[in-house]
Amino acid sequence: MSWEKVNFNNFSWYYHTKESNLELFKKFIIENDIVSFRKSKTYTSFKRFLETGRDAGKYPVNDMLEYPYKDHDYYFKTKHGKVIYISQPYSDYESTKKEYDNFSNNLDIKCVVYDSNFSWYSPGHSLLVIVTLNDINVKVFKG
Repeated sequence: MSWEKVNFNNFSWYYHTKESNLELFKKFIIENDIVSFRKSKTYTSFKRFLETGRDAGKYPVNDMLEYPYKDHDYYFKTKHGKVIYISQPYSDYESTKKEYDNFSNNLDIKCVVYDSNFSWYSPGHSLLVIVTLNDINVKVFKG
């Protein structure tokens, strides 16, 4: 699976609901200097993919949390090569935060769970989860 360039003329690759907030998503893309994206399936460990943005094996590696904590998820890459993982699950805030805190502490990575007011996929219904390496700061916006 390869990285695809973000195309501002066509976001159909990401949006499947009429509830999606396209303007909030565009703001996220622009303000974080996002240039490319890819679906979440990787062929290396999760942390290694955050570090390199590249696959290293022949077989998919699944060391990420599963549904219901992983839904509507993509990797995004900035113009500086930094990788950002985004998930927008419909799970409840407290249990999702607990699961991602445990997950990120075990891998020494940063994870922030935002309430449904920050989600662009299904505002008011899905959460916004952002996972990065510890030195990356991601700008988010309330819808």
